[in-house]
This record gives sequence, C-alpha cells and structure tokens, in this order.
Amino acid sequence: MKSKGIAGDEIVRNLVENSTSFDVKTEFSKAKWLKKKINKHQLNIIVRKPSIRLFASSTVSKLRPDILAKIISNANVWSGSRAIVVECKDDLLTSAVSQRVGDKGNVVQNF
Repeated sequence: MKSKGIAGDEIVRNLVENSTSFDVKTEFSKAKWLKKKINKHQLNIIVRKPSIRLFASSTVSKLRPDILAKIISNANVWSGSRAIVVECKDDLLTSAVSQRVGDKGNVVQNF
C-alpha cells in the first residue's frame, strides 16, 4: 500500500477494518496494537532547535559532547572572555566557544 502512495492513517484504518481479531482484544491491547501500527506506517518528524550538544552527539562529529565540554572548561572559556581558537576540522570547537562567550566576548579563529 505504501508503494501506491496511500497515507499512513489510511493504511492503519484499512488494517483495523480487515483485522479479524481486533474486536475481541482488550482496550489496552487495542491501544498497544494501534500504537505499533501507527509507528510503523506513519511518518514522524522531530524538529529540534540546533545546538552544539545536538551536533556533537550526531554521527557527523567525531568529538563526544563530554570531551567538548571538558576542552572548553579546561580552556577557562566563560561569558565575556576573549578566546583564540586554532582548529582545522569541522568548526565545532569554534562554534562551542562562540556560544559560551556570547555577545560580550570575542573569538578569533585561525586555521
């Protein structure tokens, strides 16, 4: 049905109508079955606000969030400080330092 372009809620409705054992199930079992079918056949998209922690925990970055936090903590970067960042990878460290410094400080990046 998915290959024909039918929407997910229509597929689930069709499965309920054609199920022989759906009517004899308990309410809890029906809810569990429906939840499972909805998760399988309907598209779910989660929109999150981009952040350094979210990007660091993605598969794109090779730097773990706890290591990034340790680097910034050991470098003594705080709001309003001035920092020089030497980085040649994916600008994750520069972005994290810029976020920590905020509007009050300065960040200079060298390659």
